[in-house]
Amino acid sequence: MTVDRAEFQRIAQLIEINRERMQVIEQQIRQLEAIRIEQMQAIEALLAIPRDGAEGAMIPLGSGIQI
Repeated sequence: MTVDRAEFQRIAQLIEINRERMQVIEQQIRQLEAIRIEQMQAIEALLAIPRDGAEGAMIPLGSGIQI
């Protein structure tokens, strides 16, 4: 079985396309991990508020948003 030059080029292009896709997926994973960390911090802050409340408490929700 011989593989010609065109077939090698096609395989190389597929490899490059898949490498680019993997990079995009890895970036999305990093973004999701950052969001998850922000959410965990917000939950921890909310759980730290006493049951009877805390006047003037500002809870960061991430992305510069506070409640």
